Amino acid sequence: MGRTTPTLRMGVEEEIARLRMIFRSIEDPELRDSMLNLLERSKALVNAFQRTPAPDPIEVVVFSMIAEIYMELKRCRCRCG
Repeated sequence: MGRTTPTLRMGVEEEIARLRMIFRSIEDPELRDSMLNLLERSKALVNAFQRTPAPDPIEVVVFSMIAEIYMELKRCRCRCG
């Protein structure tokens, strides 16, 4: 018998594809590039979320993006002193 529901990883990939289409329509080139670059790192936490009961795939994307923003902010602070 096959799977009837998509895996979390598949759900995350679907959300990323959906958001990529939205982000590509952003008119401001700097904002568009920033959002697309951030989206490329949005699978970072998928393994951690697989250990919890049935999370929503968008949670993985959003929390991964927040984590990337936080890590970049920390890197900037370290470079600036």
